[in-house]
Amino acid sequence: MLQAGAGLGLLVLLIWLVGPRDLIAALSESDIGFIVLAMASHGVATALTGYRLKEVIGNGVSFASVYFPHMFGYFMGNITPAKSGYLASMTLLKRHGVSHEESIASALICQAGDFLVRIAVISCAIIYLSVVKLPPVVAVVGIITSAAFAGLLLLLVFSKRALGLLERLAFFGAARRFLGFMSRMQEEARVRRRQLLFIVMVGFLSWIFTSARWMFAAFSFGIQIPIAAYFLLHPLIYSSGFIPITVGGIGVVEGASTLILTSLGVPPVMALSCILVDRGVDMLFDLVGFKELMVR
Repeated sequence: MLQAGAGLGLLVLLIWLVGPRDLIAALSESDIGFIVLAMASHGVATALTGYRLKEVIGNGVSFASVYFPHMFGYFMGNITPAKSGYLASMTLLKRHGVSHEESIASALICQAGDFLVRIAVISCAIIYLSVVKLPPVVAVVGIITSAAFAGLLLLLVFSKRALGLLERLAFFGAARRFLGFMSRMQEEARVRRRQLLFIVMVGFLSWIFTSARWMFAAFSFGIQIPIAAYFLLHPLIYSSGFIPITVGGIGVVEGASTLILTSLGVPPVMALSCILVDRGVDMLFDLVGFKELMVR
């Protein structure tokens, strides 16, 4: 509740700073055609990541059996701290014969691959910010956050030594049972390690379409910044959502996006409108995942 309140508080503060009436006026004048293109870009990006998860899981599971739980997880990730709600998709995958060990190992190795992509892109973003003479401090925070999450996930997925250290600290039965589960998950992950190149390649493709979603959201308000900025800065902005101070990064992502776009000369009301539409497209499309809840 505290994190939800903090996120809403930050968002309300941003709206108050840019002016509620000006924000409503800007949103009402957005170009619906570009918003549809943003929705289509998000659809392609999620189809790619859903297909990737299906291939990493293997076992003959169908695309639909993976895609809808995957989308439900995306939605839950948008309303939970550090995107942790995505793990809800693992419970739904169990319905389709995918064990928790298989689904979590597959999801974590995919997430690790995505963080590696973010590190590469944000490193380029730091150079870009330096060239355009903007403070690179936000980019530095982004790359540290992405590197920390990537390192943690890789240790969790592959390192027996890290698991052994945790086992020494496990004094309770529930903790020991959890670590036993993690040990089985690591075995599943090691089987999938050879797919890491495929995982990263699909991650790069997904990044292109996800960044294009933000670009089309910006175009819907007539925002004009260099095309490269959309693709370099989008992973940086959304990496801030993994900082677990609000649910789903609400308020933090909007603040980061508004700060960066205004630094590039975009009026604050347009900058905030852009990220609100981008986030809205994301969450609205992810509602398709609720179809899985209707399946008995």
